[in-house]
Formats: sequence, C-alpha cells, structure tokens
Amino acid sequence: MPPLYIHIGTHKTGTTSIQVFLKQYEDRLARRSIHVPVAGRVSPGSAGQHNIAWSLRADPRSEDRYGTLTDLTRELAGVRARCAVLSSEDFEYLVDRPELLSRFETQIRASGWSPHYILFLRNTRDYAISLYHELQKHGDTDDFVTFTTEILEHGYRRSHGDWVFYFDYPAFVARWRAAATGPMTILSYDAACQGIGVIETLLDILGAPPALARAAAPGAKPWRHLLGRLGLDRARPQPPARLNTNARTASADMLALADRIAAAYPLPEQLLSPAPRP
Repeated sequence: MPPLYIHIGTHKTGTTSIQVFLKQYEDRLARRSIHVPVAGRVSPGSAGQHNIAWSLRADPRSEDRYGTLTDLTRELAGVRARCAVLSSEDFEYLVDRPELLSRFETQIRASGWSPHYILFLRNTRDYAISLYHELQKHGDTDDFVTFTTEILEHGYRRSHGDWVFYFDYPAFVARWRAAATGPMTILSYDAACQGIGVIETLLDILGAPPALARAAAPGAKPWRHLLGRLGLDRARPQPPARLNTNARTASADMLALADRIAAAYPLPEQLLSPAPRP
C-alpha cells in the first residue's frame, strides 16, 4: 500500500505555513505523484484538512460540507499516486481518544493506503509562551502562572474541553503508539528551522526535492507571499502577561516560568528521527 503521510502537528510548529504551501503547490506535487487530498479542507487558501479531525471528535466547528473521514477514504480509494499527504494539527487531540485514532487508521488502510505519521516537536520553553498567547486569542483567560502550574503538574495544558497540548512529549508518543500501528517520524521544529526549513523537511520525507519550496522565487520562501495576501504572516499584538502590573517584570517572570517548564520537560532527543542535512 502507498503511504499516506499524516502531519499531526504539534501546534505552533509552522503548521499554517505547511498547509498553505501544500495548497499553493498541489499541482507541482501531483506531477511528482504526491496527492494532497481535497476532503476535509476548511479554507480555500489552505490544504489543512482540519474537518477530518473535527468530524472524528464531533468538534462544534465540524461541517459535513467540508468533507468527513468517509469522503476522504472515498477520495483516496480513487487516487493512484506514489504517496499522499494530510495535514492538521488538530489530529494531535486524537492521542486521548484511542478508539477514534484506531478507527481512523483502520479506515485509511481499508481505502488502500498505509498511514505514516509526522510529528514536529518544539522546545518546550518557546512552545509554552507561543501556545499561551495563541490560546488567549481563542478566549482562554487563565494567567501564565495558572497555565504553567497545570503543565508542571500534569505534563499538558487542557483548554476548551478536549484541546490537550502535551509538554511531556514521551508520554504523548507512548500514548499515540499504543493506539496506532503506523510508523511515526518525529522531528525537532527548532532543528528544522535552523537547518533546511520546516517545509523543506516535510518535502524530504515525501520524497520531493526540498528545492521545490524555493522554485517560484530562488532564495526566497514563496509561500510567504500567499500568507501575506491571506493576512496570516502579520505579527499580531500579544496580550500582556498578567502576572503583575509591571510589563518588564511580567515578561521576566514569564521567561522564568517557561524555563521551569523546559527543565521539567526537555526535548527528548532519543525519540527524534534523523533530520535532513542542509
């Protein structure tokens, strides 16, 4: 069976850029026998198949018109390609729903494809700060002390019911592998950024030349132009860290707390797959 590469996140590791790139270059990828499924897409400017993850979990954002797992497997059953790639960071929530993850994998295999999971992990210090600001945009009102305390106590942050963000990466990987049989490629987001790039790293896994990411504009990152047109690359104002009334002290406090998270949950180098060399 050909591989279906399933990019499952994590959040805040370049996922939007990956999904916009896959949409922008899906024709070029198709010419290399790499299929980017249409089922599950929720935005015309992105190939993020979020509705597959949403529909599995009965997320309130799910709408059948975007395409469900049934639509995806029907599409895949009619595709003849060397491989295919699916991307949604919301797949990571399935780690706590093993029955859904198993069902997802079973139906993928029934459509004639072999699931292969791709996971990017970010150093937990930067991840904590970035995720905190992102959740604030989604209405999470806890301050950073409360946010940090939960992570240090449990190894994860829970928000909006079943949005669970693991900082204990070995626990996440162990839970995922207990429910899924497909292989998993685990990569350092930081190393990818410092190396050939996150999108280029994904292309290397897919068997496409990483240079494809620069094909439209040598020396540049062409997907950034589309991100700009969609307004997705603009720096958004971040809410202040509500630790005390002094902004500078609050910022220092936030960094100190994030350092505690990094000390408790360092990036597990032993779990990482070999990364492409620059």
